[in-house]
Order: sequence, then C-alpha cells, then structure tokens
Amino acid sequence: MQFTPQQLAGAGKYGRSVLIGNWNEDAVLQDVKAKNTQHKRAARARVADTVHVNTLPGRTPACYTPARGDGFIRFGDTVGLVHSATARRLASNLATQVTANVAGASQFQASGVGEPSLRTSFQILPADDSAKDILEFGDEVIIATHPRLQVDPHSGLCQRQAFLISSQQSIMGSSSLSGEQEVNLGKVLDPARSSAIRWRVDQLESRPFPVGADKRVAVGQPIQLVHCVTGRALALDQGSVLYNDYGAELDVFCCLHQQTRKVHLIKREHSGLRTADDRLPVQARNVWVLEAGDQQDEAKNQGDDEEEKQSFTLLSSDAVLELAVAQLAMNENGFDALRVELDALDEAGDGRLDRVTVKWALVDVGVQLSDDEFDCLLDVFDSSKTLGSNGAIVVQQLLQALSA
Repeated sequence: MQFTPQQLAGAGKYGRSVLIGNWNEDAVLQDVKAKNTQHKRAARARVADTVHVNTLPGRTPACYTPARGDGFIRFGDTVGLVHSATARRLASNLATQVTANVAGASQFQASGVGEPSLRTSFQILPADDSAKDILEFGDEVIIATHPRLQVDPHSGLCQRQAFLISSQQSIMGSSSLSGEQEVNLGKVLDPARSSAIRWRVDQLESRPFPVGADKRVAVGQPIQLVHCVTGRALALDQGSVLYNDYGAELDVFCCLHQQTRKVHLIKREHSGLRTADDRLPVQARNVWVLEAGDQQDEAKNQGDDEEEKQSFTLLSSDAVLELAVAQLAMNENGFDALRVELDALDEAGDGRLDRVTVKWALVDVGVQLSDDEFDCLLDVFDSSKTLGSNGAIVVQQLLQALSA
C-alpha cells in the first residue's frame, strides 16, 4: 500500500474525524477537571469563610464584670481566669469539638491564650442552691462560658451553655499533650446533677483559715481551682502547645503534685490532701487569679447584650425544622435522596431507625446542624417520647415534617 507525502506527514496525529471514542473521553476528562477545579476553589472559599466565622469570638472584646469598690467577686460575675506563671488566660474554643470519656456531654476545646476576648469571659456560678452573694475560699462553683457564646455563628440559634469539665484519667480520657488529666468545655445534659463540672476555689497555703478569718475572694488574689471529683488542680504549662483555627495556644489540664520515690500513699492523698486540714503543695502551674473589667466598658457590654438578645432565635424544634428544610431545598433532589437512603437503611422494615443513623443520613444529603440542633429536631420524632417504645426515630413522621 502506497502513502502520499501528505499522509505520511500526518501520521501519528488524530483529529476529530478519527477515533471518535477517544476524543469523547478527552472531552469528558476536560469537563471533570474543570468541575474539580471549580469545586476546589469553592471549597477553599468555604473553608476561609468557616474559619473567619469560627474565630469571631476571639476578635470580640471581653465582657468582664467591672470591679466593685470592695474588690470582691460575686456569684454570677463574668471574669477572666489568668494563669500566674504564663500570663495566659483560660479560653474556650467551641468551634473545635473533642472526644472525651464523660458520658452525656458534648465536649469542646479549652486552651490558654494571651489576649482577653469573649472566649476568655467566664461566669462564676454556685454549684448548689446556696444564697451566698460573695465568693469565698472553699466554695464549690461551676465555671460557664459567656451567654453570648451560646449563639451558633452559622445558624443563629441559641445553643446550650458550656461548662468547664474534667474527669478521671483513663485510657480514653487524658490530655494528649501533657499526659495529665484532660480539661474541656462540656455541654452536659443536666448541669445540676453533673459532678464533672464542679470546681472548688482554694487558697494556696496548705493550712486552713483561722476561725473568723475573712475567706472572701478578691480580684487579683492568687487561687487554685480544684476539680471536686478527682482532687486535681487546673493548670497550664508553657511546654504543652496545641493548634487550632487561632494558631498556637496552650493545652489546659489538671494535675496533682505528689512526692517522687514514694511507694505507699495515704488514702486522702489521692484527693489532694495529706490530712483533712493539710493539702499537698501547690505548683506554680496551678496558680490563677481572677480578672475583672473596667467601669467604662459596663454600659457598652450591656448594650451589646441587649442587641444580641434581639438578634438570635431561641433553640426550638420549629426553628431547627425550618433550618433543615431550607438546607434540604438547597440540595437538588435532597429530599428524594433522603427518603431513598432512609428506606435502604430500614432493614427491619418497621419504619424506625436509631438517632445516629438518621443524623448521618441527614448529613449525607446536606443538612448541617450542631449537636444541640440535631437533638432538638430528633426529639420530636423519637418514639420513646411519643409512643413510649424503644427510642427509635419514626421515619415517616420525620419525612412528612421535612416535606412540608
């Protein structure tokens, strides 16, 4: 077979008139690459937006209660907890959820930071129904995040308040950085009955107060915060660094100073005591002071609080349902995809699924809610609350509500 010079020159080149199947594959690959590039650009934009929203509490000014004339701390005051050795402040990071071994609590990251902000503002609340006004040494307290942090930055719905929480060390519950007892912020189901969020305000000296001594806690007075269940004191260490959306911060933990080379321990030493009246020595990393605000900021903070109360929506089943329906509508065929997925998961064919399965089915079709919002939504369709049965979600009722 003879070839012309023109044919020989074109050998090895393919045009749209030959091998049409391969050309179609090239067109499809180009389309896939273009869509992948668009997705990456959109994903980067979403990540940047998410980080910006998540770090908003760190850019919001602190809301401390102004120092009073007598200088003492009252129950209900909002203060900053400043670590003496590192000059860092205890801070919450409710955008970073962690896994811990305290049952019934969604937990979030606690850290030590330098600058005061809304995330370093904590309320000092009584752990019981005591009618006392001024905080005293020996009192048991609950340390709660500022109420303004209850508003979810993504949905605008008011969530449950978070509390400083800790638990005994175990395989599943210890600080990954310091190796000591883990400390987080937790949203417990029943704060009044949870012992994991109770802390005792103690002095640094090992001897008890003389009879009739003034035990009131003043602004700037050194204290230690002892976890009531484990007897270990709240601490920071310059060498334990963690990383989050804000950058490098210090890990928060609880520790208990014990003498080395000691084989036998007295029973009370496990709770932080040598005897009933003589506590173990306090290390420098256990010393804290309470920080108050300025008088000139009080009016501004009150105005901001009133404005914020009018801007957010209280957490309710109707509000969460409306949010879920809107998110489903943003996903093309989202409702149909949810119905098909729930039907496929219902292997028993009884029209009921457990809460975790339903939650992740909703996530798969584009419904993004917080844990509090998911709980509020699924409680409405929980058969243990409506039918008194095993606590599974009634799928048909959920689908009817989401299709409205």
